[in-house]
Amino acid sequence: VSIRDPLASPSRKRRRRARPTWPHLRHRFRLTDVSASRPQYPPGRLAIPPPTCLSSPQLFHQTPCPLRLALSSLRANMAALGTLVVYRTVFAALGCLMVGTLVYTCITDGSPFRAELLTPWMVTTLIDFYVNMAAISTWVVYKEGNWISSIFWVVLLICLGSATTCAYIVSKLFEITSSGLSQNPLDLLLLRQDNLPERKCSFVVIGRTIFSILGILMAALVTYTVITDGLPFRKDLLTPWMAATLIDFYINIFAISVWVVHRESTWISAVIWICLLICFGSITTCGYIVVQLLQVSYQDPVYHLLLNSHSKYGIAPLQ
Repeated sequence: VSIRDPLASPSRKRRRRARPTWPHLRHRFRLTDVSASRPQYPPGRLAIPPPTCLSSPQLFHQTPCPLRLALSSLRANMAALGTLVVYRTVFAALGCLMVGTLVYTCITDGSPFRAELLTPWMVTTLIDFYVNMAAISTWVVYKEGNWISSIFWVVLLICLGSATTCAYIVSKLFEITSSGLSQNPLDLLLLRQDNLPERKCSFVVIGRTIFSILGILMAALVTYTVITDGLPFRKDLLTPWMAATLIDFYINIFAISVWVVHRESTWISAVIWICLLICFGSITTCGYIVVQLLQVSYQDPVYHLLLNSHSKYGIAPLQ
């Protein structure tokens, strides 16, 4: 055993410097986890970085990426196509229901052209029905490009009522192609699609006057019938042809309500107007049209009356 001389100089040994701990390194270096920000790819795959807009959900909604714009356009077109199919199905079903009702009532109750059917409330209901038909016929005349087709459809409306209304709407819905689905299908349905120039509202005063007079006359007629014949909520009034007339009447109310919902900016006002339409019929129809005509200036085109505030300034009619 070797004994070290205590007087000898100590051997030089390499002293290990103590490795600094993490708190000491934190203020000297800025360490980042590179692997966390680097996309991980499966082995054997080509490491191609994704587009910038797909790197995070925030960037997907903020970056004007062509893929994002294409997906948004595809979703809008699919939604418009679904809405178009729903409208076609609903109005086709309502038209078939009305035709079936007319055929069944003719078979079970005979012809409607009988004097005993013209009770006071039946006459009032028919006048109420044809005032609504006047409003729908005005839109048909605007929608059609020539007077021959306009007269043809108006005569069918007078003779067959809401069955013609549904047939006309369905035929116009089938004319909307998939290339035009970037717009709301109701906008395309309400607007005329020919190359004729849009008419200005030169007949605003005439429209206000006519529908104001029709609304006042209808209100006076309902009041007179209530005074002379009592309330209409009686079982003896509900004859087969009265029931068929009411079904015919409320199918037209449904068609007008679709326009009202599209026209109004809030659901509350739309629900209020629909309830008034159900309760007061053509009185509400005339009142609503007059209110909308009061909001249209003489220089505005006709489609400002048909469309809502979101659509009428963003749609340029065909010139």
